[in-house]
Amino acid sequence: MPAAQIEHERNVVWLKDPEQFEFVRSGYVTTRKHDGEITRGRSDMETIGYAELDPEAPYINPHPSRTYQRRIFYLKHTDSPLGGDVFQDNSPAEAVDPMTVDPGEKGQSVTP
Repeated sequence: MPAAQIEHERNVVWLKDPEQFEFVRSGYVTTRKHDGEITRGRSDMETIGYAELDPEAPYINPHPSRTYQRRIFYLKHTDSPLGGDVFQDNSPAEAVDPMTVDPGEKGQSVTP
């Protein structure tokens, strides 16, 4: 996501306490709403949190779809602590420390 999109974040909403996770995966979803819960997801992931945008955030596709790109924080079901694989030496490339995530800030990568 271009820095111009991230700078329009006003809030990060955590659905689960971020302190309980060593890392969360960070990705982007396209949505028609600048705020509110992101209900989309895949069956192999659990949404941990998401970013909300300022009402004046620009659309990424102004015509005809009028959509936004928003960050989503998630874990795959194979990630620890949801069960399955534990990343002892390597974490996923998109992994960030959730305690370093703020609106407009990417967060610190936990990938070596």
